[in-house]
Amino acid sequence: MSNFPRPQNDISIFLLGSQIATGGSQNNLLRQATWFTQRGYFVTVAFLYDKENLLPNWSSTYPFQIHNLGFASPQANVIIQAACFLRGVFRLFRLIRGRRYVAIESFTHHANLIGLPLAWAAGIPNRIGSHRGKIEGFPPFLERLHAIMINSPIATRLVVVAERVREDALTEGVHASRIIKIANGIEIPRVDPADVLRVRNELWKSTNDIFLLSVGRLRYQKGHDILLQAMPRVLEKFPNAVLLIAGEGVLRPELEDQALNLHISERVKLLGVRNDIPLLMSFAELFLFPSRFEGMPNALLEAMGYGLPVIATAVQGVDEIIHDGENGAIVPMDDPKAVSDAILRLLHDPEERQRLGKAARETIDKGYTLDTMCSQFEKLLTDKIKERS
Repeated sequence: MSNFPRPQNDISIFLLGSQIATGGSQNNLLRQATWFTQRGYFVTVAFLYDKENLLPNWSSTYPFQIHNLGFASPQANVIIQAACFLRGVFRLFRLIRGRRYVAIESFTHHANLIGLPLAWAAGIPNRIGSHRGKIEGFPPFLERLHAIMINSPIATRLVVVAERVREDALTEGVHASRIIKIANGIEIPRVDPADVLRVRNELWKSTNDIFLLSVGRLRYQKGHDILLQAMPRVLEKFPNAVLLIAGEGVLRPELEDQALNLHISERVKLLGVRNDIPLLMSFAELFLFPSRFEGMPNALLEAMGYGLPVIATAVQGVDEIIHDGENGAIVPMDDPKAVSDAILRLLHDPEERQRLGKAARETIDKGYTLDTMCSQFEKLLTDKIKERS
């Protein structure tokens, strides 16, 4: 506690995420919390459970309180899981009652469904939910329940991160009057060229190779299987190409087998979870984003912020950011040939890569910065309290 900055005002904000894990919504939450803390707000962060045992590292890294509510216990039976859930509800309610918070923002459907009713019961005046895109395996009955809750007095507003996500929310039954769009925003930390060179040499000893980078969890949603199918054609023309995939997930064994069967395993490296993504982006030639569905992907924004030329599928969120031939290349979903064609075209044309990368960076600078996003959230989260004061 002694390391936390002393609040410069009496406005307290509560941010609630679903799981402590490596991911876009988690990064978004932590960036917002840092931004508000630096501007004198008292910020409390909580997650439903710690999926990847990251809490000790996060607690020592960030200048605000982070709580693991313990809603889930890995590999526990149904009875223990139910007990964990009830204990988590009690912990969360006690936490939000422990201070006069002016607002709560929850970052996923699961967090919305649990946190917003408790915040309503606790009398928090501003209760903001988030919709960040489709969730794999989310039950339809919970989707409907979520819409009913958002339309009720329990929620103040629902933030969507992209126009297609707005359409998803409307399809789910959320009233248009309850929705407001705030696009994701990022900041681009500076990197030390010496660190960039060190990481590159650690990953790959050859100095003549061309690095293609993809970042995302190893799940069906992210389309890494399409990248692997595209690589044989790329390697025919550019045998020095290397595909780096940063992320972890349940599909790792399948992707490893696929690379082996395609005879490309020596030119594909599954990196697992990385905490040095900016360094990877600083030496890659292309950023590949073959997702099957998205919200507003932070990894894509970050790659653009580092001036990387991007090849991506035209899915929700992405098609608002990338305009084909202007600031990146758009390819059809689930089309390995289109992906390989786009890679080959850009590898053959360094000037085009440079032009697209520069335009990508300009896109971020103009509309997708952390300050732009957080300033909009600041107005939304503190609106009611400032109206009364």
